[in-house]
Amino acid sequence: MSNKIPQIITPEGRTEWLKAFTPDYKFNENGEFGCTLNMENAVALPLMAQLDEYMEKAIADAMEETGKSKDKIKTNPPYTIDDETGDVSFKFKLKALVNGRNGDFTQKPLVIDARKQVITEEVPTWNGSRVRIGFQPITYYTGLVGAGVSLRMKTVQLIEALDGGGGAGNAASGFDVEDGFEFTASQPIVSPTSAPSLEAEFDDVPF
Repeated sequence: MSNKIPQIITPEGRTEWLKAFTPDYKFNENGEFGCTLNMENAVALPLMAQLDEYMEKAIADAMEETGKSKDKIKTNPPYTIDDETGDVSFKFKLKALVNGRNGDFTQKPLVIDARKQVITEEVPTWNGSRVRIGFQPITYYTGLVGAGVSLRMKTVQLIEALDGGGGAGNAASGFDVEDGFEFTASQPIVSPTSAPSLEAEFDDVPF
């Protein structure tokens, strides 16, 4: 694989606990953006196949690092499948404050609407909102949780934002213009905070 980490764009799914505008500090004092994205099994199959390839790489790296056979490597898959419905859930994260080797920096996901316009103000996004997520898959291995793939949330496209009643050009590339939520800014557009380009700057494991 190339050293440059690609951005993968998910199919449309339904959100749980989307934190795209304001980070959550409950379990991480440095703040964390994130979302659990749920979709039907048939819709999720192509994405699952892509992530399975990254899982195989994570396991191979762990085998090389530890000298253990494949059956001895603990794994932490990047998605779960509901036993009853077959629906698939993917969990995405992005650290708000990163303690990097070359100094600390802040970052946040880019949020765009169905027309690919940048959303510059926080929009209510209750559970069940429809989104697509652009993310970077980061393979890792630790003795505590095993081999896995962390899904680093870089871009969120809001297609339907439920409010309880029921450099941006490059980051938005790959997304289609959709019929759905369209953002109207009440203030001038400002560029989102950007992180340094060194993708291996920090360990992005899901704990």
